[in-house]
Formats: sequence, structure tokens, C-alpha cells
Amino acid sequence: MRGLALFLVTVISFIGINVYFRRATYKAIDRELRNLPWKDLSVEEYMEKCYHLISEKYQMISHCYLRKPWTNFFYRNMFKSKSLPCHMYALIFNRFMQKKIGKKNAKIKFVTKLPEYPWIHFFSKVKLKDRWVNIDVWGRKRGVPYGKTIHDVQYP
Repeated sequence: MRGLALFLVTVISFIGINVYFRRATYKAIDRELRNLPWKDLSVEEYMEKCYHLISEKYQMISHCYLRKPWTNFFYRNMFKSKSLPCHMYALIFNRFMQKKIGKKNAKIKFVTKLPEYPWIHFFSKVKLKDRWVNIDVWGRKRGVPYGKTIHDVQYP
């Protein structure tokens, strides 16, 4: 009985911490968006500006599941961090895109190519009109061009 109670407290705490920091992150992103003069941009221009803004703001963490495993399990106020793993880059980018094109119209997905590579990597796919565009914000630090993913190019 005591073990079950401890387990439930742990699970509830984990969920509560993640909800709190997710809200804090999204509020910080929303504040940042209000300060940017991007309201009149087309979706394509907006997406490219978000790509560059986010990739320039943070350093990347590679192999975070080995070096800093807690970054895979906990949200924190990501918008105040100095370095992020790939899935956090994708979360921030997705929030930026949802604010521009709305939650109902957003066609954003997390994608990973696990069978081909020994690591998990997350990037976003955004549906624009009739085509999907791959956005790998984390990969930009490794020379991945806009519209490509780390799986599409050779990188150093």
C-alpha cells in the first residue's frame, strides 16, 4: 500500500511539473511573439523566420539521452534555456507555428527515423497547401539547410 501511494505521488508530481513548465514555456513564447513585427508575413516567410530565430537563440545538445537524460522526461521553461535537445527545438517551433496558423489548421507532426539510425531524432513537418515541408531547427547548427532534415544530408 505504501509503495502504491509513493508511486501515485511520483506520477502526479511528474505530471504537475511538466504541466507547469509547459505553461511557462508557452507563455514566454506568446510574449516573444507579441514583440515581433511578423503579423503581416505569409505562412512561408513566418515559418522561415521562426526557423532562424529559434536556431540562433539556442545551442544544440547532441545525444542528450546519454549526457542529460532528464531533458527527455521533463519540460522546463525552455524559452529561458541556453541549450536544447532536438525534441525541445521541435516543441518550440510547433508552438510558434500553431500561433500563426491556428491549432485546428496546423498540420504539424513529430517525425523520427529510428530503424535507419541508432538514435532518435525529432523534427517537424508542416503542411503548407498541398505539400509537406520538413523543418529541422536543431539540425541547422550542423549545417542542415532550411527544408531538409539531418537524415536528408551528410553532416560533419
